[in-house]
Amino acid sequence: MRQASTPEFRDSTVVMKTRSGSWHAVWQGKDSILDEFDGTEQDAIDWARQRSARCWVYSEESGDVVLLDADEGAEQG
Repeated sequence: MRQASTPEFRDSTVVMKTRSGSWHAVWQGKDSILDEFDGTEQDAIDWARQRSARCWVYSEESGDVVLLDADEGAEQG
């Protein structure tokens, strides 16, 4: 009997609002936190997007984190 292969881990980032009202982003590797950032919501999302294609952002509307699509959250310039 053949065992199912374990999916390869992909790094990701999570952006969330803090109690103080600022935004905090965390870049997560397989076994540890790789880096962190604090700033505005857009700055935190931009920082997170530069580090990982998988960017989860806390949604105040749903009260949960949502995975952004590739073009969502990108600063329009």
